[in-house]
Amino acid sequence: MELYTADMLNVLYAYGVYLLVFVANVLFSLYLNIEVLHGVFDKSRIGLSIKKALVLVLGTLMLVLAVDAIMAYFSAYVPELADEVRKTVTVVAIVATIGRAAIKYLVEAYQTFQAILLVSDKKE
Repeated sequence: MELYTADMLNVLYAYGVYLLVFVANVLFSLYLNIEVLHGVFDKSRIGLSIKKALVLVLGTLMLVLAVDAIMAYFSAYVPELADEVRKTVTVVAIVATIGRAAIKYLVEAYQTFQAILLVSDKKE
């Protein structure tokens, strides 16, 4: 049970970072599109973004739990290998899913921030 708890804490920590980047991206995008470019607010896009984030969270949690369950099963056959493989695959799963998404939104947030500054500089 400690194995699952430790992995879930790692996933939740990674999602904390992801959530910060995701919210920053949403806020910058809202400000740019509504305040600076005078666009129309679309509630459905927010809903789709939240849905995508929830799918990412649940999918990654299930992936990590599946890896832990498989490694617990195989540990009876190769005990010294199972722990190393489990740790490696868990880290790869977290980085490949949450890390990739966080970096994507980090880049988008930075680009949107730059666009806000560029448009604001042109208006002055």
